[in-house]
Amino acid sequence: MRLTRIEIEGFGSLQGVDLRFGPAMNLVVGPNEAGKSTLQEAIVTGLYGLRSGDGARAATVERADRWRPWQGGDFGLALEFELDDGTQLRVERDLDAETARVTDVGTGADLTDRFDRDASGVLQLGRQLLGVSRDIYTNTACISRSEVMRLEDAGSIKEVIVALADSAHPDRTAQRVLDRLRQERVHRIGKPRGRSGPLHDLESRLAELERQLGAARQARASVDELAQKRETVGALTEAELGIVQTLDAAVLASRLEEGRHRLERVQAMEQAINEERSRQEEHTRFAMFPLDRQSDVQELRSHLRATKEAQEEFERRAADVAPQVRQLEAERAKLDADAQGYETRARGIDSAALTHEPAVRELLSALNVGDAQAPEGHLRAQTAAEDARRLAERHPGLIGQNLDWSTRQREFQRVYSEWRERHTVALEARRRAGAERAVAQPSGAAGA
Repeated sequence: MRLTRIEIEGFGSLQGVDLRFGPAMNLVVGPNEAGKSTLQEAIVTGLYGLRSGDGARAATVERADRWRPWQGGDFGLALEFELDDGTQLRVERDLDAETARVTDVGTGADLTDRFDRDASGVLQLGRQLLGVSRDIYTNTACISRSEVMRLEDAGSIKEVIVALADSAHPDRTAQRVLDRLRQERVHRIGKPRGRSGPLHDLESRLAELERQLGAARQARASVDELAQKRETVGALTEAELGIVQTLDAAVLASRLEEGRHRLERVQAMEQAINEERSRQEEHTRFAMFPLDRQSDVQELRSHLRATKEAQEEFERRAADVAPQVRQLEAERAKLDADAQGYETRARGIDSAALTHEPAVRELLSALNVGDAQAPEGHLRAQTAAEDARRLAERHPGLIGQNLDWSTRQREFQRVYSEWRERHTVALEARRRAGAERAVAQPSGAAGA
């Protein structure tokens, strides 16, 4: 199989990475801490997932915590590779959910079910495609410098190499293959734990070149910045220089105004501090207040609070009865006006009329009583006369023949006529008194 592409959503320091690999050798170059080792681990994780060969949960959690995205976001990646028969597969892994999905790049068909799973349900993609476990793969086809130094101790790797060599080329012995691998390793890399050799020399040379490259980049950045500034200054005309100077002056004026505002705020704060100190000095005399009078002061304060509450209650009640007070004052004003009008009208009556006031009042009272009693007495008299006449007619002997009905009737008519005359005189007196009062009313109002 051949790796053709890797997409990294988030894995360690790498995020949003999309790399495509050619059919020949692909060389990934970058400074220290650029993410080369992280990219290598991402490829291994795309093939085998986060779980190791032994399936230990603690190691899986530790590996997940180590390679979780540093800047947050989705924790996942995708690999595309081509098999010997030309089939192109794509595996997408969600490392948070520990799920994987395999699809055919050409047709888009889901091929996940074609791959085996272990007892815990993890997809065995790398083992089924490559024929080796994760540990063997990382110690053979994916080897770092530290792992090369530990290659002598990898007994399981030796056994797999022996098995592969014996199965692939029966005419070759495993020992010869191992000896050849050791010779090639010493020739191309160096001895294990050695301080010399091609690999050590190349690493030293690479570190020196990286240092020189960093210094050159800094110098180049400084030169580019100076050149840019020189080009900018050279391209400015006199008018533009004047605009720049005006802008500089405006910036300085703005800073000056800001400084003035800050100075004003500081002065205001100093004034507030001085006022607070003055208030504190005014209250210093209370510091010598005798503590034995504290209870008296508290009692007086309670009385004062009660007095204020009573005053507030009185004011509230006064506000409630204020409309009634205003209404009573209005009625009082009206009564005063009526009394003044009566007094004014009384002044319009002469003294001679006032002397007859008791008699007039007595006559009016008798007239009222007579008015009330006269119709009833007249009615009773008529009723009695009619009853007497009927009795005389029914019983001639009961009433004497010498009873003069005509004389009795004339006497009754005379008395009734005198009462009517007195009643008429009284009515006339009342009418004149009402007329006099009506005449005196305008003059009294004018006097008022």
